[in-house]
Amino acid sequence: MMRARLPCTIILSVYAFSVLPKLFIIPLVLLLFQCSSYHDDVNFTTPFVSGDVATDISDPTIVLEQRILQSTKQQQQQQQPPPHDQSTNVCSSNSSPTILSSSPPKVIDQVLDYLDKQKSSIQSKIFQAYTDEHRNVTENSVHYLYEDFRSNLEWMARDGIPNPNNENPFKFYLGPDNCNNDGWQIGLINVAAFLSQAMTLGIQNDTCDELNWEMVLPENGNVFEGVYPLSNACGMRGWEYQEGAFFSCPGKDEVSGVRFDCEAKKTMIVKAVDKARFGRTPPELECYPRTEEKTYTGYFDPLIGVKEDKIVESVSGRTDVEGCCWWGRGALHTKGTCNLGKLNFYLGKRAADEGRDSRYADVDFCENPEAICSDSRTMEMRWVVALFEWVERIQSFDSNEWNYIEQLHKVVEGDLLNDLKFDKRNFIDEVGGILEQGCPSPPCRTVEKIQRLNWANKRKSNFRSAVEALDLPIKSSAFREIESILMKGKEAFEEIVLSSVNPDDKQPYQSYRYQYADFMEALRLASASFENRLIVQSIRDDACDEHNIQLVNGKYPVSNACGQFGLSYQDINCSGASADMTCPLDTNQSFSGVTRALSLRAPQPFKCAPKSQFPVTGYWDERRVEEDHKTAFSNELGRTDVEGCCWWGRGVFRNVTRGRCIFGQLNYYIGKRAATEGRPSLYPNVDFCKFPEAVCASEFSHELRWVAGMFHWIEEVQSYDQSGWTYMDQIRNVSANVAINGTLESSLAMQVDCILKTGKVKCDVAEDTTELFVEILSAVANFNLPTASPTVTQPTLTPVDTPTASPVVPPTSFPSISASPTSSPVIFMSPSNSNVDNTIKYLKEKRPSIEDKILSPLITDEQSIYTFDGFIETLSLMATGITGGKSFYVGHGSINAQTQKRGLVNIAAFLAHVRTLSIEKNTCDELNKDFINQTQYPLSNACGQYGASYQDMRCDKDEIFMECKPDPDMQVTGVAKDNPGEPPPFFCGPKDYFSFTGFYDSAQKSIINDVAKANRLGRVDVESCCWWGRGAAQAAGVCMYGKLNYYLKSLFPSVDLCKYPGSVCSGPYSFTLMWITGMFVWVENAQSDSLYSDALDRYVLGEIDDQELVDTISDRLASGRDKEQRLTNFQLALTALEIQ
Repeated sequence: MMRARLPCTIILSVYAFSVLPKLFIIPLVLLLFQCSSYHDDVNFTTPFVSGDVATDISDPTIVLEQRILQSTKQQQQQQQPPPHDQSTNVCSSNSSPTILSSSPPKVIDQVLDYLDKQKSSIQSKIFQAYTDEHRNVTENSVHYLYEDFRSNLEWMARDGIPNPNNENPFKFYLGPDNCNNDGWQIGLINVAAFLSQAMTLGIQNDTCDELNWEMVLPENGNVFEGVYPLSNACGMRGWEYQEGAFFSCPGKDEVSGVRFDCEAKKTMIVKAVDKARFGRTPPELECYPRTEEKTYTGYFDPLIGVKEDKIVESVSGRTDVEGCCWWGRGALHTKGTCNLGKLNFYLGKRAADEGRDSRYADVDFCENPEAICSDSRTMEMRWVVALFEWVERIQSFDSNEWNYIEQLHKVVEGDLLNDLKFDKRNFIDEVGGILEQGCPSPPCRTVEKIQRLNWANKRKSNFRSAVEALDLPIKSSAFREIESILMKGKEAFEEIVLSSVNPDDKQPYQSYRYQYADFMEALRLASASFENRLIVQSIRDDACDEHNIQLVNGKYPVSNACGQFGLSYQDINCSGASADMTCPLDTNQSFSGVTRALSLRAPQPFKCAPKSQFPVTGYWDERRVEEDHKTAFSNELGRTDVEGCCWWGRGVFRNVTRGRCIFGQLNYYIGKRAATEGRPSLYPNVDFCKFPEAVCASEFSHELRWVAGMFHWIEEVQSYDQSGWTYMDQIRNVSANVAINGTLESSLAMQVDCILKTGKVKCDVAEDTTELFVEILSAVANFNLPTASPTVTQPTLTPVDTPTASPVVPPTSFPSISASPTSSPVIFMSPSNSNVDNTIKYLKEKRPSIEDKILSPLITDEQSIYTFDGFIETLSLMATGITGGKSFYVGHGSINAQTQKRGLVNIAAFLAHVRTLSIEKNTCDELNKDFINQTQYPLSNACGQYGASYQDMRCDKDEIFMECKPDPDMQVTGVAKDNPGEPPPFFCGPKDYFSFTGFYDSAQKSIINDVAKANRLGRVDVESCCWWGRGAAQAAGVCMYGKLNYYLKSLFPSVDLCKYPGSVCSGPYSFTLMWITGMFVWVENAQSDSLYSDALDRYVLGEIDDQELVDTISDRLASGRDKEQRLTNFQLALTALEIQ
């Protein structure tokens, strides 16, 4: 084993580096030198000229000292650049402007061009309206179109709305023109924030008018007895849109001295254009005067319709709609006499009457606010109104503690990728607070009725969707720190790392194919696309395609394109769960590589073509410098053709990134397949399976050469964890050894080389490239790395004062996965065996309490069908991911109080949920609970309750192959229980047997089957309706049963849940299936939900209480039903598990 002594500057740099770069520097160098070693045209021992002195690059100490001297001289000679104008040139976190200026034309063009490129993604993710919100089914919006948004955004950014009180017009901010040329990205965040609010308020309902959405409940009533007051037109959530300090502004504005408020005339008669598009919903909002004959407005009952038989107050206490014409309109549902009055003042009739420019001179928004939705120009007006409100109220918001533009810049300069996983309160919460209530931290005192932000979770989710749709090229804080370090060493990096060598004259030259800017851009793309991991880099020579380098009988076979050194590239396929990612074999593909070795007599680039084009292939004739195809010449495996042989290596690791698997994975994760299947894609138009040469020969090849290598590095090296050898652990050990001892052993470099070449950590073909490793480390370490103390000016080999070596050693200095702090969705990582064992042991100790408080049914003399042994046995299986990697979360990483509590709270939440659904009633089959007309329970509720249709609960298209197919001839009956006074078990059967079904009358305690009784969706039969809920978590629907059948088949090979769904509750394995289906549903529906993940993480950190966590579960898994019951059970579970 070789041990190299490192220069003292490297030691101090690595030693003094912060946690993030410390983990970054060694992997970076490893990746760089590995790539260099894979490219035979790069020569890192060739002398290079530094000034007038030829320096031996093989001595890293001399190289480093030369770099230090050069860098010092250059810095002394350069003048300090003048400070940038903060309002126009933002280059660091210290230069965020607080005074808003308009964006220059160049930046506006950049944003608009970028939006146009993302149009398809924007349409599919943002401009979507719900047809069924509960099932997340959408269609293209009809009332909100990309073209209308784009044209009005451009007008608002370039021209804006004149402001008579200020020389600067109201303009939408699309970012500054800064020194990094990325100010337009700030503008994109502003666009994303705006669109996320528009999605929440207008787009997803596809209405211009605000809807009547607030229900009031009778005292002690439930949601099915609720009604919608028609007086909601006056305001919802307890607010009145024509009164109060927030929605009205009767006095003169303090700044402008203008009275903006519209007069709320009692004589106005206005009716909204829109109502909800689907289902039985309240009518359009309207306002009109009271009369002696009609002093109140009535209400809407979802079961009956509009009624006026009694007075029903809105939440604010209104029973009439006199003067209540100020509900929300437009993309942001601009509402209130103040906001509509401002519209009239700045761009309506009032502006024209007062001699100012007006976009809508003929529209009096105070006399006819409904013009926003009813005017012939409504498709543009609904955007103009929203954009104006955004600029006037949000973009210009500036309080003592919170400035919107400043916060916008912080979002971009912060860690957006992690922030989007949503802490307790973040930027988009604050924006929603300003829009809804007038302050960034609701509940705000600007409104009369103080309450939390409405639709907070939906706003966050929509912000994430908007960011994904725009594919925002935002850099995380980790990336910015690394970028800053790399930029300081750009010159040395290019000279040492990105240097190619002519093999004929041995002269070095800077690579023209591998540019520093492309390297940095690929690094950013990779870091954003692979969930903000700490991506580490590579280097290369001036070639992209794999070279023809294997001699067979003294010649280079052309058929080496099919595989070299005993490999058949077309047979390198994915296996296991990734098998379907493998590219299909297309024998008609025909193309050639674009690069070859630089030697003048080197073989031509590889090619592939069908036998109809090349019946046989020959060899490369070095003497004549041409291919000879006169006679067949085979490669090592006997191939004499190149049909289907298009899978040679490409990109930075061209000697290992080959075969149909790697190109299929690229296509699946970042190529056309990802886009086709509805997932985010970096290159949606690049089909790596049809044209793998895109890595080297496409408009994106300057990036793809790097990205393909980074992808392979992540998949094969960075994630390597086998037989007790973990790459990330090795990196930490090497970093500590460099910092403490100043030495670098060759073992890691050779082990990584083995992984890349053989997939194993030990092999016989590894090269000892430690000298090259040290050389690149020298270059990287000279990037002016920050030291722990600014007083250290002359580094020594062994620092004698603080900082000492000891802070490097404790495990807390080295995050277990990456340097970036993990956010809540990551907490559902698969646990180690020790996590599972410790959790099971802990639960067994709590057995008496769990059985007493959780597993006991409400009827105490019944024996529970949900046993503790069944629970523990199933949890042991599910926690280890035995069902296709679907792991029930019990904790992860090192075993400590924090991770154990996360796991236990997840278990408590699950137990509370299933107790609410099944354990309390001691039932496996779903109960008939959805009544009509107080006492009538339709037997067709087997088809679905509360408006659901179980046979229509379909899988997404990438999982549709799992789905159970409804069988009209299937007959199933639920397990009967002796529950007097309750409806009978569900059953299903063909119409030939049951042409219609009736109902159970709870008043008469009997089944009425002589008349048809429809459920809420109108079903009067039970044909194909065998998919009701079963098991602990009431698994329901053809998709969920299909998934259960797919994933549980290996555990229960004799059980076919698509043919016999009743097996969950009645069969030889039912006592296990009741638990395992419940845990599977929890993993699929709860753990995979980012909102639950966020809530769980925040709960463990003490940021939210029991109620908020349980509300999240109830909202996501039970459409808001049974919240109080679930809360009680959660608190019982916390007590039973002794969770503090």
